[in-house]
Amino acid sequence: MDRLDIEGYTVYVLGFKSIHVDSPAKLIDMLREVCKPAEVQVLRADSILNLDHIRFAILYALKSFEKSMNIAKTLSLEILLKIAAEDQIDKALAKSGLKKGWQDIVVIVLSEDEGYASKAAARIVEILEGESGSDILRDIDEDKVARVMDLFIISEERLKSEHMYPDIVEALLNIILEDIALTVIRR
Repeated sequence: MDRLDIEGYTVYVLGFKSIHVDSPAKLIDMLREVCKPAEVQVLRADSILNLDHIRFAILYALKSFEKSMNIAKTLSLEILLKIAAEDQIDKALAKSGLKKGWQDIVVIVLSEDEGYASKAAARIVEILEGESGSDILRDIDEDKVARVMDLFIISEERLKSEHMYPDIVEALLNIILEDIALTVIRR
């Protein structure tokens, strides 16, 4: 479990390996209900490069609301849009949303009240059965890089254009962060 502080919000990022999801909507609704008043977003781990990807997406989602440039009506959906670097909810769900079946997932919990965020994160750990693994976002191998490139439609040429970055993960992260920033401009 990782704890972040972003723009006055306490954020917990929890990773879970091998979670079976019968109904994505029911799982998300149930977690949101038991975690109120904290905000909750649940995503497929394979659609997120690393913790910086999440940090930047949350920052942009919060700034979108602050400047009344948000696309979604809720902060949790705006976070989904930013994580996926999309400006349409259906495309964001296809890219980063849960699917039926077995998968590694990331749960993001945030609240302006640290106590609410902490209690919500603890509830999620109790509820979800599966191997808790915060390393889900730290284990970046060639397969994950290839999946993220494919998911975000990043060509080898575009990746090579980021030659000022010392490694492929930093270059890929920069491209994703640019795409997230562009969701605000396209609005």
